[in-house]
Amino acid sequence: MNWMMICVRKCVHLYSVTVSQVLLYELKGALAACETELQSLKAQYEALCPGKSLEIPDKLRGGTISAAASASVALARYVVLTSLGEINSKK
Repeated sequence: MNWMMICVRKCVHLYSVTVSQVLLYELKGALAACETELQSLKAQYEALCPGKSLEIPDKLRGGTISAAASASVALARYVVLTSLGEINSKK
């Protein structure tokens, strides 16, 4: 397998990682919109029912999205470094 084929394969892998990252950031934006909506509904509820408080469960909050973003970046780095290593080893 020549270096051009290896480069093309790695570019395809990198493209798929990039598509995954775009999807991740779209999901992150949707999650932020949902969290904003939850906070808005909480404020409306508390305004309509004085003296009552509405607690949003932790599982409805988006605290784990940053871990997913970190994993995606690590995967992208791995793909790039692996492809550079394979290309350099074939020279």
